[in-house]
Amino acid sequence: MPREITRKAVTSILRSTFHGGGEPTLAWNIMKRTVDYFRESAMIRGLTPLVHTATNGVIPQDNLNWIIENLTCANISLDGLPEIQNVQRPTATGGPSFDAVKATMCAMDAKKFSYGVRATVTKQSVTEMGKFTSYLADNFSCLQNRTVAKIDYCQNCFCKYHCAGDCLTRATDGVHLTNILDTARCRINQDLTQDQIIQNLTDVS
Repeated sequence: MPREITRKAVTSILRSTFHGGGEPTLAWNIMKRTVDYFRESAMIRGLTPLVHTATNGVIPQDNLNWIIENLTCANISLDGLPEIQNVQRPTATGGPSFDAVKATMCAMDAKKFSYGVRATVTKQSVTEMGKFTSYLADNFSCLQNRTVAKIDYCQNCFCKYHCAGDCLTRATDGVHLTNILDTARCRINQDLTQDQIIQNLTDVS
């Protein structure tokens, strides 16, 4: 990506997200250059820079340290426990990836770095998602503080246990994953859930 295109992409925004087209951290020099320019531009204008990235979680230690120090949060792709993750997301050489991703998440927890987990659910993995979710809740911070019981915004919502806060990376302020913003996504979930409830009540009656 040419330097001028990179600069134009961040000139008028507060939040910068690296996502799509493969693993963002593989374009390491571009990523660092963009983040440095974005943070510099935001601070000159008196703005708080929020920088997010998607990642497969297989990250060299030096790069991981830089991400923790310079980014706001990350969204890690982890499809399940080892028997699922290592099949669905092997490394480039065909090896297992679970332990590397786990190490990344442990490092982020140790530094209190904000991150979430994204899982691709398949017919092979869907029956194992309960165990996987329990594993995450028991071992990592990514779920421990993200239940609807701990999100003030969700307390009076009648469908909070249905959507569980929807996609938090799109509905938060980018700093605190339990600080939900007033977004259309929540209202859409409410409307759809309400329609389903009314339809079910009508069918029963």
